[in-house]
Amino acid sequence: MLVTGIKSMPVYRPLQFDGSGKAHLAVARGVGGDALRRLAREAGACKVLYAAEAGADLTQALRSAGTDVTVAASMAALLEQLGEALAVLPMGLRFYAAGDEDFLAQVSRVAEQHGLDPAETQCECVAPGSRRVYCVHCRTCNGAVSGGIAPCAGCGRKLLVRDHYSRRLAAFMGVMADAETPGAA
Repeated sequence: MLVTGIKSMPVYRPLQFDGSGKAHLAVARGVGGDALRRLAREAGACKVLYAAEAGADLTQALRSAGTDVTVAASMAALLEQLGEALAVLPMGLRFYAAGDEDFLAQVSRVAEQHGLDPAETQCECVAPGSRRVYCVHCRTCNGAVSGGIAPCAGCGRKLLVRDHYSRRLAAFMGVMADAETPGAA
């Protein structure tokens, strides 16, 4: 269970258009496209990068909302396109992202690497309860983890998911759940 009041925890809110920006860039994956449709009604001119998922392709809906949509073939392609867009967009950019927490962590890291301040960034989590977890034992990032104990995809250990969130790693910390059990390691 997540403890409230931990300062390192990311805060997600519904996306709201920030008219003080000189340019606007929005990214989404899967059902996060719904949040961008809402944003597009307010925003007017906003460049959108979108990665569809099986069962959640909102490309047509985004295009019908009148946005400038670029559809990425994969998550890797979206991150590359995002980096390219951030490299040429002007100061005063407002950045919006919608998707699951793993997606938000990845795009937020790219935005940070390109000098965006957290005050210029808004994130809406569309899959609450699904977290990105970093295994402190083998250094693997495990995406879409739900629950307090989860297996590590890298080393197979059962990880106890702590409420500590590392902004540098963009993940919650996972430690071996049964570390004190003889022969568990």
